[in-house]
Amino acid sequence: MSKITIGLNDRDGRANDASLSQSGPGIPDHAGQPIEVSNEEAKRIRAKFEAEARAKVKAEIEEQIEKPQRGSA
Repeated sequence: MSKITIGLNDRDGRANDASLSQSGPGIPDHAGQPIEVSNEEAKRIRAKFEAEARAKVKAEIEEQIEKPQRGSA
């Protein structure tokens, strides 16, 4: 197979019928190594995301409660 282009449509020498990224089945050829994380670190990250999600929902609820009092429907 000879390369036809080296421009924006260049696909790193892959065949034209090869799937791109994760559009095909299986793990992509260019996938990186899995990241090793300790259980403590995973718990800390999960707690951070849960706290941020709770704060966002709380703010949305407070906004919905305030709307009728301000006269907007």
